Amino acid sequence: MRNRLYFATEIPFPMERVWPLVDFPTPGWTMSDGGPREIGATRSIEIPDLGLIVDRLFAYSREPDACSFSYALVNDDNFLGAEGYEGTVTLLRNTQDPSRCFYTYRARWDRAKTPVETTIISVMQGVVAGVVTQLGAVPS
Repeated sequence: MRNRLYFATEIPFPMERVWPLVDFPTPGWTMSDGGPREIGATRSIEIPDLGLIVDRLFAYSREPDACSFSYALVNDDNFLGAEGYEGTVTLLRNTQDPSRCFYTYRARWDRAKTPVETTIISVMQGVVAGVVTQLGAVPS
């Protein structure tokens, strides 16, 4: 059985403003193979104190009320020591209040050398705080 993680939060900005900040390849990442949003493309980032992460895009969807992409972690020397790691970022329009949106992150993996759950949730909270800060709100 694969390990699983789910993280969700609401962002106080409309989906159209948030998506460019979380879309594949994501600002700050470097494309190393293929083009943005191209299935099979790879992106990488060096995270201070954690090391190199290399992802390969395997699914992408952009619709009026929901955008998402899925990727696989492809470098075996990743800081988590994760094997078979796959993640999905989804942004959903809050249809009751279009000035807000929902950010969700799902992940699954076969095994890892470190406690993935705590690290990934911390990273996702940092991503959301960075987005909110970039868009001009004060993170809570």
